[in-house]
Amino acid sequence: MKSLSLALLFNLTIISVLSSQCILPSGSYSWGLSELNSHITSNCGGDLSAGLIIPTDAVITIQNNDAWDLTVYGSVPFTILGNGSLEFNGTDELTLSLGSSLVIENSSNTIALKESGVGTNIRISIGATTFTGDQFAVIIASGGANQDGLLPIELLSFSSTVNQQFQVELNWETLTESNNSHFDIEYSSDGFNFENIGTVAGAGNSIHYRTYDFLHTSPNKGINYYRLKQVDYDGNFEYVETIVQEISTSVFFELKYQTYSALSFDIKQSAKLEIFNLAGKTVATFSLRAGEHVINLSELQSGQYIIRIHKKGAQKIIRIVR
Repeated sequence: MKSLSLALLFNLTIISVLSSQCILPSGSYSWGLSELNSHITSNCGGDLSAGLIIPTDAVITIQNNDAWDLTVYGSVPFTILGNGSLEFNGTDELTLSLGSSLVIENSSNTIALKESGVGTNIRISIGATTFTGDQFAVIIASGGANQDGLLPIELLSFSSTVNQQFQVELNWETLTESNNSHFDIEYSSDGFNFENIGTVAGAGNSIHYRTYDFLHTSPNKGINYYRLKQVDYDGNFEYVETIVQEISTSVFFELKYQTYSALSFDIKQSAKLEIFNLAGKTVATFSLRAGEHVINLSELQSGQYIIRIHKKGAQKIIRIVR
């Protein structure tokens, strides 16, 4: 039996899991970038990976002709709750890095993004995409935007595993959803010709982490292809991801036990194991040889994690809570 210590795997590096989002103060006030950075440093540890929130009772004005450049914080989920408001003056700008999103929690709130004063350069930039003041109403009505334009969903993961009945269990997770009517699950045995094998209802407009699942009861032996189709209420759609799952008559993974502090399993072939937090960040990754393994989870900070054990053609997804 092989016992693996997370402390050794991390080379004694302390992994910090952010448990809450960075919330701006309530009330009405005007802030420049210096005031915003000071709040982030003092109250949020200088980390916006879990999100920046304007609460429902806050009306914040960017100081005249200032710019909130948040690219130094990496990918930022920026959310305006309820009747919260972000107001732009003069040539104000909000700049977010590629991978960020701007989510309007209450799409009926017409003042979630507001212009005051005259300014031809009022804009929001997310990666290479720029929105100007005359597009604010569209962003609000749709519930948000990201670097590719209006944001239908923010997909955290789409994965598959084979159960003991040799059925394919599909699982996916979203961080945010906007105008999301439903998901169509499409299947192909050759990777070219797809057919719809099921539909799962979406959450409409949501800023909460959500999980979805679908069971394919009749996959073929060998290679199977699955793609996820996200459909808006108005009928617009996009394909968000395609994955491949191989069906084999040999079971490569067998779970022995799972507790609050440990995970024991047996694998028939060499595989890779990865641990992710709910923000999608890799907490640990390492290679395993065939045999029995025990993973010590006691040094993970409190929270939810996703463990993915995979080899070519097969994978197993396990969710744990510490």
